[in-house]
Amino acid sequence: PIVAFAAQAIAQVPSSALSTLAIAPQNERAFGGGFSQGDYGYALPKGPSNGRVVRFNLENFTLAGVLDVNASYPGLTGFSGGFAAGDKGYLVPFENSAGYSGKIAIFSLSDFTTVMMQDNDAGCERDDSALPGMDEWRARLRASPAGGGGG
Repeated sequence: PIVAFAAQAIAQVPSSALSTLAIAPQNERAFGGGFSQGDYGYALPKGPSNGRVVRFNLENFTLAGVLDVNASYPGLTGFSGGFAAGDKGYLVPFENSAGYSGKIAIFSLSDFTTVMMQDNDAGCERDDSALPGMDEWRARLRASPAGGGGG
């Protein structure tokens, strides 16, 4: 279930509010992390075969869309969290069914349909400064109390 926190009370929102059973096959229902931006919350995919980002309305926790980044770029799966910077969401690569991945999924938060990919699989030496939002993400990571990011 997703839990909503309020200053006066804590209310548990039933998992049926997001209808995750209706949006993904059994092996693609795993979510690992999330973030909020504007009026929406985003549940981020976890697991070697999941590329689905779920967007939901923060006011009433209704499903606002599902974006499968794997549909735009086959094999774009296997993430470990993500973050928002400006009008884009970023999925941090980890491991997919082919092994460790360096493919960063970037998606538009404004239209929630546009997907881009930054492929860093070619080599270990990377110039992330060319990727919009990476400097902001690094700064947020360094500023967090545990050095673990957030957002």
